[in-house]
Amino acid sequence: MVSPMVWIRAVSLVIVASLLTVASAKDRPVQIEGYVPHSGDIVFQTSASQLGPAIEIATGSKITHCGIVLIDSDTTFVYEAVGPVRKITLEEWITRGVENKFAVKRLNAADSTLLPEAFDKMRAVFAKYLGLEYDIQFKWSDDRFYCSELVYKMFKEGADIEIGEFARFGDFKLDDPLVRFWIEKYFPDGPNMKEKVVSPISIYNDTTLVTVHSTY
Repeated sequence: MVSPMVWIRAVSLVIVASLLTVASAKDRPVQIEGYVPHSGDIVFQTSASQLGPAIEIATGSKITHCGIVLIDSDTTFVYEAVGPVRKITLEEWITRGVENKFAVKRLNAADSTLLPEAFDKMRAVFAKYLGLEYDIQFKWSDDRFYCSELVYKMFKEGADIEIGEFARFGDFKLDDPLVRFWIEKYFPDGPNMKEKVVSPISIYNDTTLVTVHSTY
């Protein structure tokens, strides 16, 4: 008959082994239904925020939020600007989108274009802006950030790669009642119609990117 002390020790070892296994699994880069994340991937989703539907109408696309994937110490993070500029795990990021749907784009020939030192530079760029508030007025500045602005600047300043095309604020569909509501709420003096803006769908449509995964 096994003594109580031996039984307790055996159970304790099983618990410890299970905890170590879970911890080890959490530290591995996440794999989601065939998608193996690479640092430098750009992830897109339909934002579930209150502002999301207005952005969808204004830009004419369900792609209303984006961020950059970087793998840090074997954990997959998404670097994003949502107020504040921050990084969160890919799993958490996915759950914040409408119906958990998301798409992933990757720079064509990324393995030869994006070298490890580029990722370090991207992280350094991110560190400058970490904690800054969301730019609800979509101004091109370094004081506040919106999502696609952060993606653009991390690539441009970190890897000298320009992704996405600029539009002017006035180029978007601004006459919709919902869009007008947000403009009147956050632009008391009216928006600068000439303000340059890079939208999530502009980055998504960049021809230097290829789709590597999508649940849309």
